Amino acid sequence: MTDMKYEKAVKALLTSEPDTGLIMPHIQLLEEYFAGITNISGNFDMNDWADEHTEQGVAISPVQAAKCLKEALRTQKFIQGVHSAINDQSAGKNINILYAGTGPYGTLLLPLLSVLKSSKIKVTLIDIHPENIVAISKLIKHLCIEDNIVDIVCADATKWPNSKGIIFDIIISETMTALLKREPQVFIFAHLSQFLNSSGVLIPVSYTHLTLPTTPYV
Repeated sequence: MTDMKYEKAVKALLTSEPDTGLIMPHIQLLEEYFAGITNISGNFDMNDWADEHTEQGVAISPVQAAKCLKEALRTQKFIQGVHSAINDQSAGKNINILYAGTGPYGTLLLPLLSVLKSSKIKVTLIDIHPENIVAISKLIKHLCIEDNIVDIVCADATKWPNSKGIIFDIIISETMTALLKREPQVFIFAHLSQFLNSSGVLIPVSYTHLTLPTTPYV
């Protein structure tokens, strides 16, 4: 069950203009909230947590992924972009979303699910780290969004077989470092795009120039 401060923080990220000074308190609240539920914090020593080296690149450790939440403007812009994509895809039908490389918090989607409260959003989650699967399962239960979750898979997203045969309206993966040199973003999208609806969208794409919604919830 969420509390009012948590929901206020998520809604603030959705509706406010980008400004690190204004949104940082909300980011800090989310960080503390998620760390308390998952027992994984971006404040942990990264030397105690291992990256996963795959054929296509490095899957950063759970702690390093948790630290990404602290990149305030990045977090805000992605959450707003995902929300815009959900609104664009809604049209009265179920929306199938695939999120690859969730980290321990599912930062770019789970907070949205908890405030949108829409049974039409159906989500498949993939991460290569077993610790992230455990953490994100705790969050899903705490946020009471089990009905939105189709599957949670511990797998290499560059090889995931999509055994359920779902065609997705939105595919999210933010597994990038500078110049795409280290993390396998390109290889993930190259593999997963075959499962994208012809009218679907990959995120990140051009959802970076946004008009903030006057009504921020579908």
